[in-house]
Amino acid sequence: MRRLFKHFLFWLIIILWTSTVYLSKETDGWEFVWFNLIRLPLIMMATYIVIYILLPQFIFQKKAYAKFASYFILHFVVTTLLDRWLIGSELIGIVLQDTGLTYTFFNEIPLIRNAFLLLSIIGLAASIRMFNFYQKEDKVVTNSLVETMPLSIQNVKSTMKSTPSKIIRDEFLLKSGTITHKLNWTAVLFLEKEENYVTYHIAEKRILQRTTLSKLDSSLPPYFCRIHRSFVISLKQIDKIERDFLIIGGHKIPIGRTYKARFSERIAEFDNLRS
Repeated sequence: MRRLFKHFLFWLIIILWTSTVYLSKETDGWEFVWFNLIRLPLIMMATYIVIYILLPQFIFQKKAYAKFASYFILHFVVTTLLDRWLIGSELIGIVLQDTGLTYTFFNEIPLIRNAFLLLSIIGLAASIRMFNFYQKEDKVVTNSLVETMPLSIQNVKSTMKSTPSKIIRDEFLLKSGTITHKLNWTAVLFLEKEENYVTYHIAEKRILQRTTLSKLDSSLPPYFCRIHRSFVISLKQIDKIERDFLIIGGHKIPIGRTYKARFSERIAEFDNLRS
């Protein structure tokens, strides 16, 4: 929800900003708000293609800057032509009929100014996306050296009774940049999904890994349990359990409705094994 609000706020600012660019003394400005709202879906599509397809594929993963530049230029040219076609459409003419202005594919709104605005919007969104990515990448875990073996629900109890260290080591290495952290699963409070990353919460420290909770499920020790689509917790670290949430290390973590039954079973199994 917070992420959705940020996107909404970003596009609201863009609408207000671009509307003031086209504002003139002869109009009250509302025509240009509608003018930009009609163009908004095209601009949004062009922007999200860059930040969620081109950037991840060519910059974040492969560092293929030349390919990114080629595809970006092609994408920008096509988007600019589509935008010019939309500006010359009858729909725009109806919206702006009270202004007395006539828009066509080639005139009235300078092509360079319009293209510059489009480029500025995409560039701003891309800059924010890259800043967020590299900010996390400074702390990201790039290598997790954990010996794993898939655990089925049926053998969780027997695994905990026997020798889990032979299946999954309690100690593991997390490499971040030039620093490798030696950690212990028993010190991990919980794992949290954040977009394309998983955050390891370890006491006062947080370490990010570019992966998914689903990929990590089979590599976790048997005392870890998924209680929400965004959270996997350590049963050893639970401080308090309420009806719809639990407390771990001062963090309030929700218990998803679809995970409640399985969580109750795991708690019972864990308590029996400790007693």
